[in-house]
Amino acid sequence: MEAKFIRKILEPKKSLGAIFKKKRLDKKINLKKISQLTLIRYPYLLNLEKNNFKSLPPEPYGSFFVKRYAEFLGLDSDYYVLWYQREVNILPDESQVRPPEEIKFSIWSFLRRRLRFFLLAIIIFFGLSIFLSYEVIGFTKGPYLKIISPTNEEVFIKDSLYKIRGITDKESTVSLNGKLIDVKDGTFEEEIILKPGRNQFLVEATDNLNKKTQISLLLWRLD
Repeated sequence: MEAKFIRKILEPKKSLGAIFKKKRLDKKINLKKISQLTLIRYPYLLNLEKNNFKSLPPEPYGSFFVKRYAEFLGLDSDYYVLWYQREVNILPDESQVRPPEEIKFSIWSFLRRRLRFFLLAIIIFFGLSIFLSYEVIGFTKGPYLKIISPTNEEVFIKDSLYKIRGITDKESTVSLNGKLIDVKDGTFEEEIILKPGRNQFLVEATDNLNKKTQISLLLWRLD
């Protein structure tokens, strides 16, 4: 009897980032929206989905971001945290784990281990609290904006023509009294015509999350 073989095509194992990305796309949510909801910065989420784990912050923040993102996607967070830790080689080597019979238990050693665990938990808690505080500030704070010329927010000028110059983030847009002006490598300038007397201008920088920073200028043209 002639043997028959059935060829089966094995699909390649999906990566952690690919699973996160597929789950996100199934939910039809973009990364910027997830960044706002989870308070995880957009570049970190993007690197997670691309498996660029070296671009993530050091432990315990990397594991914390994986856990938070997995929970948001409705996945088993503990499973994916262990997966991530295997990928970045922070799980202990099995050869370094002592067999159970070699471990000597005592009340003192037990208490010392519990104390070390308690102190480590406190350090991690305060570390995460400080880190998340900075993250929240980063999300709520508007883009960087500085006016170089004029040097003061209220100045007196004799000429009818004047150039307003400033600096902002490279990704931000800048408007002057609602009109967009060119930004090149984070710098901008716009020539304006001053009418006699009081001239008021509002310089506004807007980042890619639509957060804004405004500076009001009052220029007096002397007759």
